[in-house]
Amino acid sequence: MKVLFIQISDIHWQESLQPSVSARFGQIGATLPAHFVAPIDAVVFLYGGDFVFSGREEQFEEIYTHLETAENSVRKAFGNNVQYYSIGVPGNHDCDLSGDQSAREGLLHSLSGSGVPKYKGTYSHVLLEPQNSFFDFLDVLCSESPKREAILKIAWILV
Repeated sequence: MKVLFIQISDIHWQESLQPSVSARFGQIGATLPAHFVAPIDAVVFLYGGDFVFSGREEQFEEIYTHLETAENSVRKAFGNNVQYYSIGVPGNHDCDLSGDQSAREGLLHSLSGSGVPKYKGTYSHVLLEPQNSFFDFLDVLCSESPKREAILKIAWILV
């Protein structure tokens, strides 16, 4: 089986990026060497995080459109007989830290000490709350995938 890996990471999308940057997403499929097109059995999109600049919902809405354009350009180049997969992890810029972070910061501080605090409830809810917009984005990005698995909300894979 021949697999092509396409890595996309550290986009840091924000509203101020120029339209010329936006146009590049639709050119990805056309820039692939012609000799890759026929023998490829699978394409794996590797998303390395930092999709957006500051984890805001509107930034994820904008980058989704561009990633959809990029993936469609690759699908156009390779056709429907190729299997497509996506694997990725969120980055630190995919966190929206604009709200009150005092509970999260206190929990992080207490976890960094020698003892484990005696809190009731889940740590992950508090610690990963800044990534809520990212996981909403992930639900939209993965909506057509027959199987999506979030691994402890730290990494995700589409099959």
